[in-house]
Amino acid sequence: MRISKLYLLIALATCGPAMAADLALVPWAPNLNAEAVAFLPGGPQRLAASTRDGLQLLDHQGAELARFKGNFSSLDTRAAGTQVLVASLDNDRQQALLVSLDAASKTFGKPLYLPTRDYPVNGLCLFRDAAANLFVFLVGEEGKGEQWLVGNGSTLLGEPQRVRGLPLPPSAQFCQVDDATQQLLVNEENVGWWAYPAHPEAEVKRTPVALFDNPKREAGAMA
Repeated sequence: MRISKLYLLIALATCGPAMAADLALVPWAPNLNAEAVAFLPGGPQRLAASTRDGLQLLDHQGAELARFKGNFSSLDTRAAGTQVLVASLDNDRQQALLVSLDAASKTFGKPLYLPTRDYPVNGLCLFRDAAANLFVFLVGEEGKGEQWLVGNGSTLLGEPQRVRGLPLPPSAQFCQVDDATQQLLVNEENVGWWAYPAHPEAEVKRTPVALFDNPKREAGAMA
């Protein structure tokens, strides 16, 4: 989903019945051309994934601080000591990419690419387990899903390792993992959201999280 305008809450004068009248919104980075934007863990900086402008490190006002050139969509991050590990989809190469970002020095590291898959990848998300192993989930077309081991602690592996395949809803496009509960959340278009165990050795089964009463409504991307 393209983000053409982002709004930042800048004033909330009072509480109570007058709250709506006192709410003031102003544009934040109105010229930003991005497929996804996320706050960096532990700070006011943002990271944007753009098909035109690559991966962009932005300050709290939306000014660009650093750029990893390319054509990207989908975005997820995990803090790793003084660095941030970033996952995105390289649209030109049709591959999932992992790269470290040092926000203090405003530099990106050497990228790690997953092997090209035999299906189009719609989305991805990261998962860190209790042993600090870092995994990436791929959400593909026609219900294809995979889990890959890509790092440990603050270090990316030299070669990603495929852990398992997961049968997902055929119209799934988005995912997100709650590391604390080890739950993988996946959308099913026009149906809702499902939860799967994220641990690589867990049984592959799904439970409903939020299903729509109206089948015409869609499960969109998670904030």
